Amino acid sequence: MKIYFETSAVNAFAERHTIEDAVATRAFQSARGRSWHISPTTIWEILLTRDSTRKEYLIQICQHLFSARLMPSPEELVVDFIRQGCPVVEAPRLLESRTSLARTWKTLYDDPSQTFVYNREDLMRRVTALLPMSRLIRAVIKSRGSILASDCGIAGVDLTLEGLLRRTDLGSSNEAISSHQRTLFKLAIVFMLTCMCAEGTLNAEVYHEFWDTVGIDSTEDRIIYLLENHEPLVHRGPFIYMGMMALRQSSAPFSRGVYFDCLHSLCVPFVEIFLTNDKHFLEWREELSDHPLSERIRGYDEVLWTFHPMNLERNA
Repeated sequence: MKIYFETSAVNAFAERHTIEDAVATRAFQSARGRSWHISPTTIWEILLTRDSTRKEYLIQICQHLFSARLMPSPEELVVDFIRQGCPVVEAPRLLESRTSLARTWKTLYDDPSQTFVYNREDLMRRVTALLPMSRLIRAVIKSRGSILASDCGIAGVDLTLEGLLRRTDLGSSNEAISSHQRTLFKLAIVFMLTCMCAEGTLNAEVYHEFWDTVGIDSTEDRIIYLLENHEPLVHRGPFIYMGMMALRQSSAPFSRGVYFDCLHSLCVPFVEIFLTNDKHFLEWREELSDHPLSERIRGYDEVLWTFHPMNLERNA
């Protein structure tokens, strides 16, 4: 059984338990065939923690509590979805990140005396560079027309969101699309463009490798390629989950926290339990009440935590 801890759940555990508790918990869960997981998204959020003492404590908790294998990054989940042909149901596969961050994590897991060595200011600049998409997200939600490129360099191509949506089978058909669906599809296009085509993401190496294989460099050419060859990305799969989470939090400014929530949402279909202490995920669960995925989202305080005395030497 895979149990995924969204970052707020990691913080909740760290606030109530010690590293010794983490060691005992992992041994107890392992003996029962369960594995607790985090993803590169969780790691990136922890590394952005301002309080360095708190950050190092969270890292140590993670080193002793979770699996050595990170769940795939959002970028890997998107690329794997494309390589499977954008199916309605994805084929079983090894759910393990192949990113450089995952390799570093394995090193830190094997030797908990080590920690991450990185430039926090550089990481902050990279995250800040992702936030201009907030204006576009809010414009889409408020149903205003938004132009993605004023000089696209592709004669006759309409790069407004409405124009791009019309290039899809759904957008060009006579079938009625509700206002909510239309907004959701446009949000999927925004995330497809900003994250995948422009490589505006923290694990950009994954998308860069994909585009190297395809052989397309231009951001505008990439969006046209995806719409022509992988059109289901607009109405199902990873970018739709991101759009649903963005829409759920549309009343608040699009922030770093909202962006990371959108990334975490991609893990819900791949785990038995998605554990969170974030009210936005619990509100999203209510929206998904008729969907099987809703049963996977659990609030941290909704779980019955039991404690068993353990001989750590015996269970090591």
